[in-house]
Amino acid sequence: MTIDNIDVKATLKRVQVLLDEEPNLSPALRSTLEVLILVVQLMVGRLSLSSRNSSKPPSTDRFPTSKKPKEGEAKKTGGQKGRVGTTLKKVENPDRIENLPVDRSALPEGEYTEVGYEARQVFNIEIQRVVTEYRAQILEDAHGQRFTAPFPLEVSKAVQYGNGVKAQAVYQSQYQLIPYNRVQEYFRDQLQLPISQGSVFHFNQQAHAKRGMDAMESKEVLPHFEGILVHDHWKPYFNLKCQHALCNAHHLRELTYAHEQENQPWAEAMRTLLLEINEEVKKKEGALSKDQAETHLKAYRKILEAAHTECPEPIKPAGQKGRVKKSKSRNLLERLIHFETETLRFMTDPDVPFTNNQGENDIRMTKVHQKISGCFRSQEGADIFCRVRSYLSTCAKNKVSSSDALNLLFEGKLPDFLGEPLS
Repeated sequence: MTIDNIDVKATLKRVQVLLDEEPNLSPALRSTLEVLILVVQLMVGRLSLSSRNSSKPPSTDRFPTSKKPKEGEAKKTGGQKGRVGTTLKKVENPDRIENLPVDRSALPEGEYTEVGYEARQVFNIEIQRVVTEYRAQILEDAHGQRFTAPFPLEVSKAVQYGNGVKAQAVYQSQYQLIPYNRVQEYFRDQLQLPISQGSVFHFNQQAHAKRGMDAMESKEVLPHFEGILVHDHWKPYFNLKCQHALCNAHHLRELTYAHEQENQPWAEAMRTLLLEINEEVKKKEGALSKDQAETHLKAYRKILEAAHTECPEPIKPAGQKGRVKKSKSRNLLERLIHFETETLRFMTDPDVPFTNNQGENDIRMTKVHQKISGCFRSQEGADIFCRVRSYLSTCAKNKVSSSDALNLLFEGKLPDFLGEPLS
């Protein structure tokens, strides 16, 4: 690690050599200096941790290193050749048509015949309140008996909010993470629609309830999970009766640490191999052939076999009780050996991703909510947020927009990929 152009590790090594070569130091002074060197090493080790080689978030990086330019960074700014643009295109059926007649008084005298028009389109939005009044016809027969037409099932009160208002409120508070008071201001200022913060919370409760999935309601999703769980090797996960796959984003960070901080050459070789396999899997649309997978598996095992020499198992001192403490590199090495199948499952199963970043991104939204809107005021509010975000995230993965997903929810329906309508 380099601080102010000083190679700290190299400096510590020189100090240690000088200390070893000095025969006249008293035992007390020598012990004191060795403790100081150890403290400096521990501090340097902590300072060297970053988002590249540990699970620390990028926001905690104190000493940003110069990044290598990514492929394509040398290109000029702006749209690149071959990109798919998002330029507006004319629509065949515009919502409004404004006819612009020629001012004939400004034309030379003569006879003119209309031969067509030149069209230009302006895309705009209108934010407005729409109040629909349902008028149920009342008929009366000759005997004075009256018959009233039934109202739609969703129209149950004399005055009420429509599903569009509910969906928009939930979208803003749960998806865009806007605080309740600002959602209230939006409806009041932009739509002239009075709506209380309590109503916004109630709409979120309704979306929660209509989700209605027993597994989510009982908070026992994982115990009933029968698919493939991608995780970071937290040991309790292995008590679940399902297949497992390990997140290689965690492996890459740990391999970077092993190489840079503990001088393990095998770690860099393994990191390079995992990245190469991932790139090849992408090109093969999710899975390698049996022969290709076997080739990479042999390379994987060869690196780990060589790693035993570079990172041997520590020898237990005579008389010591309990387990011997192992380095981070050794623990990582043993994990890659014992969980070979789980580490490389992404190589042959198209349903298994290289990392569990998608899951972590979804969960991270709770922290984003806290940063934007503050902490949840109740456990119920936190539960609602997690359920709604889970539903919207699942819909997004299946190409259903959040607005459509919420509108369907308040209409008592589910997107096609989720199956039967809600009762």
